[in-house]
Amino acid sequence: MTIPLPGYEFDPGSGHPLELKVHCFNSVDRSFAVRVQLAWHHGSDHWLWQERFKRNHDQTFKSQEIEKFLVEQLNESLPEEKARYERWFGTTPPPGKSVQPWIIDWIDEIVSKILGSVAAARVYYISTEGYDCVVIDNRKKTEVRTHCLEVKKGKRIDFLGFKSAENAYHIAQVLSWLANEREAIDVQIQQWDQINTLIEALCSQ
Repeated sequence: MTIPLPGYEFDPGSGHPLELKVHCFNSVDRSFAVRVQLAWHHGSDHWLWQERFKRNHDQTFKSQEIEKFLVEQLNESLPEEKARYERWFGTTPPPGKSVQPWIIDWIDEIVSKILGSVAAARVYYISTEGYDCVVIDNRKKTEVRTHCLEVKKGKRIDFLGFKSAENAYHIAQVLSWLANEREAIDVQIQQWDQINTLIEALCSQ
């Protein structure tokens, strides 16, 4: 179940406001009974916070715990999240550099290790060209760097709000959109959780 939270729209500087929603899940494998989390939505992609409420239904479970979690997140974590996205929007390539050379080492050395070479190649081409790609050459040879893999040009990704990435915030949108493409919700959540680590690594270069 997804519940919009009116009045919490936020624009980090892109001209495309994010909408805040509450997501409620039940576990299929019964590893937990309730999972509640807050998510930023931009078009069809999601921005999930690191924090989330996850509990089994047992004798100690109280529904008031969910209310407490949401109040704490909205009062304490919301300002931090807004500041983070504004900082990412202001993080751009060094003077005289385009996005392409700025992210090459990050793609090859960090993203490919965390997400795999195929996903990393897609991040690279969507960020630099504005098009998705299909990796043709997925060889594991050490001399073939991820951004050099042979690819076939795919569809243009228009709904992210930019033709090609100009800053770290745009690239975070690419990561979020790719995570949202995964079918299994647990895999989606895992990849959403990795966005902050990946983008902070890019910002610290």
